[in-house]
Amino acid sequence: MSTAAVLSARSDLAAEIEDLRQKFNALRSAQMRVTLAAIGQSSYLGQAVSIVATFTRSDSMPVPGVTVTLFTTWGVLRGGDDLIEGTSVAAVTGADGSVRVTLRPAVSLDNNEDQDALETMLSQLEPASASPADAQSALLSLAQQYRWEANQGFRNAVDTYFSEFGRRIPQDGAVRDYTVAWPLIPAAVIAFAAGTDAGSSPAAAVVSVRVRNWLGPWYQAYQNLAASQIQLNQDLSRVKANAGTASGIVAGAFGRAAVAAGGEFGEIGARVAHQVTQKAVGDFLDSGIADLPAATRVAVSPVLSVLSSGPESAASGFGVVAALGQTRVAAVATAGTVAGKVDRTEFQSAIATKANTADVTGLQQIVATKVDSTAFAAFQKDTTTGLATKLNANDFQTFRKTVDERLGTVVGRAEVQSMVAALRQSIAVKADVTALESTQKLVTAMQGRFIR
Repeated sequence: MSTAAVLSARSDLAAEIEDLRQKFNALRSAQMRVTLAAIGQSSYLGQAVSIVATFTRSDSMPVPGVTVTLFTTWGVLRGGDDLIEGTSVAAVTGADGSVRVTLRPAVSLDNNEDQDALETMLSQLEPASASPADAQSALLSLAQQYRWEANQGFRNAVDTYFSEFGRRIPQDGAVRDYTVAWPLIPAAVIAFAAGTDAGSSPAAAVVSVRVRNWLGPWYQAYQNLAASQIQLNQDLSRVKANAGTASGIVAGAFGRAAVAAGGEFGEIGARVAHQVTQKAVGDFLDSGIADLPAATRVAVSPVLSVLSSGPESAASGFGVVAALGQTRVAAVATAGTVAGKVDRTEFQSAIATKANTADVTGLQQIVATKVDSTAFAAFQKDTTTGLATKLNANDFQTFRKTVDERLGTVVGRAEVQSMVAALRQSIAVKADVTALESTQKLVTAMQGRFIR
């Protein structure tokens, strides 16, 4: 091959290489790069986390008009118009090559204003707080805001978030200190673009987000605040000092418990008030009644145990029991005394030897011929009007003591008849509607115990 031919071939090869180089550079410059960032990595549960995806070429020039799909492993994403949300959303890059969405908890509130109220309150929590211990003043402020009656929107939002993210907090709080570290909720957000018509390849990126769950530390702060404000321990001590009787202590304790349970607002407020009430009454039973007479302790302990160990639903009846007053609550206290004194097995064994079906049937026939509900109501009314001033408390207490003593032994039919006759004679001269009601309950209880 001639020298000219060789030079021509080399020139053609160089031109071809240069053409390939230019095409390669063009393709490389057309390739997209995506960066994904979360603005506000220290966001608290309930606050929106801003997510920004930016698409650029290799020369750092933005790529507008790119359709981007974003996915999240937790919560929901919401576009810039706040109209579309879901676990995945699609958006188109603007002139700066970016799309912006927000990451939020998947919580549905009945009123958008409740969410606004929550986010406003959460702004008191500093993003720089390394642990809940550093944010105690802000958490205490949030607890006070929840207890304020006017903050219904904030309270509704907190109750809803608790139902979604805090159902185990009341139980776990007994063995966990929430002030040590922020509980974190992890999430991963992914951005993906299929490419452009210019031939760019697909691009994708992922960013990790950790949302601080403030509900546990806040609940612990709320418990401490409520315990310091309710002051039920002091109230129970005053009740014991001023009541004078077992029935008075029971009525006063139920009354103060009703005030404590009704003084808090919201679902969480009711739960915390119930826990504070249980602890205060439990402490009162453990050490507050040690100096009372033995009979009084036996009378009040089984009744007040309802307050210290009963379910939350029992709180709704505290005020009803307290409203009965000391005389009627005496029946409750007396029932507690009898329950603590009687061994069920021995009592049933003794009754089996003293009662039979014929006796019971005869007694029922006598009652059926002598008692009419309408007549009894009229009699009760007459008693209330005419005999209200004739109650002798000492006689009634003596009679009740006699009943208690008789309940502690085996009771026969003849003794029952004698007691009924004495009862009728006592009622004829010294009856009060309150005493009559208590006596009626006692007779009914006796009938239930003696009939097999």
